[in-house]
Amino acid sequence: MSKTMKQLTMEFGVTRQAIMRKMDDKFRSKYVSKVHSNGVSKLTISDDGYKLLKQHFLSSNRVVSNESVSYSNYVTHDSVTDTAMELLEKQLVEKDKQIEKLQQCFGRSPQVT
Repeated sequence: MSKTMKQLTMEFGVTRQAIMRKMDDKFRSKYVSKVHSNGVSKLTISDDGYKLLKQHFLSSNRVVSNESVSYSNYVTHDSVTDTAMELLEKQLVEKDKQIEKLQQCFGRSPQVT
């Protein structure tokens, strides 16, 4: 029996977008169909397509629990932010030096306003 996108998201514990990213044109043409009911169109995935998606998502979810994912994302975000801040601070120091050199070239002293 085919499954809807909502059923897949609930079963795999992932977003609709995550599932859509795994479906290339070949997968869609082979395993996905659009069903219209009550004025609403829904994507349904055949049993074979379901098995392929299940194999992918359950094998990748097996390694990490949701709790550790949110923690690791938090830590990664902090380290990325720290690295970006360090880079920006270095760039500001360099720009200050460049501005000072330009002001010296034009014979002007830095003015504080």
